[in-house]
Amino acid sequence: MRSSKQSSLGFIFVTLLIDIMGWGLIIPVMADLIAALKGIPVNEEPLWCLFIICICRYSVSFCSGHG
Repeated sequence: MRSSKQSSLGFIFVTLLIDIMGWGLIIPVMADLIAALKGIPVNEEPLWCLFIICICRYSVSFCSGHG
């Protein structure tokens, strides 16, 4: 039988793996997706990507109470 510490550590690693895979899928297509949805030129994409990433980061921090 696994100890509680091993189980919780496994859960943390699986959660991190899922999170990292999600970012790995989103980041490469985010710029093209934003350009297509907003109808903006390619040179303005990075500003929108930065804005969305910052909003996501701060919303997660705010909702988790670690702001």
